[in-house]
Amino acid sequence: MFGRPLDDYFKLTGIKPDFELTCSACWRGYIGTWEILDDRLYLTNLSEPLSEGTKNMQTFFPDDPVRVFAYWYSGQLRVPQGEKVVHPGSYSSYERDLLIDIENGVVQKTEVRENELPTATTAEESAAHSRHCYRVMALIKRARDRGFEQDNSREYLTYDEINIHLEEDKLDKDRMENILKLMGNFGITVCDEAPEVETILNESKAHDE
Repeated sequence: MFGRPLDDYFKLTGIKPDFELTCSACWRGYIGTWEILDDRLYLTNLSEPLSEGTKNMQTFFPDDPVRVFAYWYSGQLRVPQGEKVVHPGSYSSYERDLLIDIENGVVQKTEVRENELPTATTAEESAAHSRHCYRVMALIKRARDRGFEQDNSREYLTYDEINIHLEEDKLDKDRMENILKLMGNFGITVCDEAPEVETILNESKAHDE
């Protein structure tokens, strides 16, 4: 599943989870298991695969460590289906996607989208893609750290930060659009210049309300 519904809970409660983001095989730093039952979204398991594994469901939900109704989440989840045809990670492409629109933890609509399959890549192209993924992962971590450092305010990046950090990847219009879409999926705002801290905090409060 592509999406980070648990992050909205952390922002709502002010929790700083401190998951390790060290590998593109696990962009979130944790693995969450989710279930939809009677059109309601539940978190049923949580593990930390890239560290000593000290955090789990009991850590964040001590009163209900078995199954938690995701009342805090509103947004769209993307569930890949069929054969995977591109590098793993948030850039992965599958034959089709199940799109699930959720409001306050309750399913509002589902839709299956057929995807256009890309052509096969060479070993050199695959290696370049892997390097690109690691650079993007570093940008995501920067935005996440920035949000936590500013009292769980909105996570953001500037266009200049993206262009400078990914300069070696020679971003064209299509690749930039993919980057912006990916950042949107992670709840990261991309702006022309860094906003004032007070503005970010106000936007965060408005988002939570």
